[in-house]
Amino acid sequence: MKIRTGLVCAAGALLCACQGAATTRPSPSTSYQVGVSREDQFRQGVPQQLGRLGFQVERFDESSTNFRWITMPRTRPVFTDETGVREGEMKLVVTARKAQGAIRGDLFKMTVDMESRTRVHPDSAWTPVRHTPEYDRFAARIIQDFRTAFDTGEHLRN
Repeated sequence: MKIRTGLVCAAGALLCACQGAATTRPSPSTSYQVGVSREDQFRQGVPQQLGRLGFQVERFDESSTNFRWITMPRTRPVFTDETGVREGEMKLVVTARKAQGAIRGDLFKMTVDMESRTRVHPDSAWTPVRHTPEYDRFAARIIQDFRTAFDTGEHLRN
């Protein structure tokens, strides 16, 4: 009876381990505020900006109050302070939401959610990125590019 129970437990653990390694569930993302932008400014500009940064739009969603671009994951550099990391990839979700309390009706608050993950071996599972100084500088450059391109500098009433 004890041997059978041990075998069942071992088989269950092996099944769970294999299932976990094969998953491609999203990594936690970090959200960055870009600023306030006009609709005519970002509608065509966001896909162009993503292209300049090496991202391809996988999906675009639009409603009367929200716009959202989701990119395909792309390979990103592995930084020297990411000990043991062999491979990294990144995905962006750019969102523009109609600004509440805006005097002009075409103002939207923009955010960029950055999902980044790494793995230490080609056959290992992806893990969420560890925020290292080099990675943070890389992410800050991407966000600064968005702010330069889209932030109008307008401030909204809360």
